[in-house]
Order: sequence, then structure tokens, then C-alpha cells
Amino acid sequence: WLKRHCELAHPIPPLHAAVRAGDRERVRAELATAEPWQTREAIEEAIARDDREIVRLLLEARGWVDTAGRAHGRWGGGLHAALLLGRDLAMIDMLLAGGASVAARDRDGRTPLAIAVRTANDAAADALRRAGASDAEVDDLDRALGACIAGGRPARGAWRLRISATQRSRSAPATGGMWSS
Repeated sequence: WLKRHCELAHPIPPLHAAVRAGDRERVRAELATAEPWQTREAIEEAIARDDREIVRLLLEARGWVDTAGRAHGRWGGGLHAALLLGRDLAMIDMLLAGGASVAARDRDGRTPLAIAVRTANDAAADALRRAGASDAEVDDLDRALGACIAGGRPARGAWRLRISATQRSRSAPATGGMWSS
């Protein structure tokens, strides 16, 4: 009963069902009548499934790729979702060729380049730079996280992590109690 109630209350759009099933012909057919907003989740679902053919179909139909990162892209775009899901360079290139913007931002204001740097995806970062992304969009925290993920350390003095006095006081252990020596 509960499953049926949920399906009636929140029916899955036919386009989404076709993407989830990996049914390319049905995706083509559903695109003819789908509301434009439905392409947003459909693209993200296809990215999550790593189904380049369906992603291509949705991009050709002018799917909403720059808002297609609600579930996997921290409310960013399709590039955010692809990067955070660890998709390969071919997917990144396809999204860029299909019109994905390097300027799209996630809920924290991060661009796809910042996410690529954070996830230590150098090939994707290079592709995004070639598509017009700027290193001015990347901050020290992005670089530090990328270095940790890559398992390496930046060369000494290559960059300095800027920590404000407020941040320092929040992270410093309290004196006395179990933190005292």
C-alpha cells in the first residue's frame, strides 16, 4: 500500500523512468513530450548511470545540464555531478561539447574547476581550463584537499593556506581540562 501511495503522490516522469531503464528509444520518444525541467534530473541520472549515449541524447534536446547536479553535484550542474561521481574525461568532454558551462556553481559557490582540483582530477581540470575556466576560481582549500586526495604534498612554499584569526581560535584546543599537557 505504501509503495503505491508514494507512486501516486510522486509519480516518476516517463522520461526519468526511461533513463533509469537505459532505454534509449524510449528516451527519444519521451523527449518529444517531456517538460524542459524534466531533463535536469534525467541528465543527472544518465551521468550517474555513466550512460554517455543517453547523456548525448539529452544534451542534443537542450537538456538543462547546468542545473543537473541536485542529487550528486551538490546542487551544481552536470559537470559537478560527473566530477563528484568520478566519471572519466570522455564524459566531461561530452558535457562541455553539449553546452555545460564552466561557470556553473554549486551550493557552496564552487565551479567545476574547483571541484576538479578538489578531487585531484588533473585531466578534467585541464579540459575545463581549455574550455575557459580560470584558476582564479580555485582557492587554497581546493588545492589542499586535492593534494590530500592525490596522496601528495605540495612543494614547500608553493602555496600557503590562509587561516584567519577567527579560524585559528576555533581550531585551537581549549586550555585546561583534557587538552592541557
